[in-house]
Amino acid sequence: MLGWSGTGPAEQFEDLVRQFWTAGGSNGPTRYMEAMARANVEMVGLLGRRSRAYLELPTQLSRCRTPQQMLEEQTKFFQDMLHDYQVTNDRVVNCWIEATGAPAEQR
Repeated sequence: MLGWSGTGPAEQFEDLVRQFWTAGGSNGPTRYMEAMARANVEMVGLLGRRSRAYLELPTQLSRCRTPQQMLEEQTKFFQDMLHDYQVTNDRVVNCWIEATGAPAEQR
């Protein structure tokens, strides 16, 4: 049963996380929890890449000397953004497809 026990706060939190991590499973993480963890890693990676791109944009735009260069830089920024979102979406969807498919030992 999920909840707090009579142990210290650190042990209680660890027990709670372990219960969620193995929900519906035995000792290890379930396929769903693994998929959630992998999807979160992908989303954090996307956040890092896009944050970096936004922070670098003013520097890149300041190097432009013509309107054409400015347009090219903005176009590159948006193309990279769309590519990042597409790749991350594909990876997250694959995480969930693998989690909802037949277990590896049954394939």
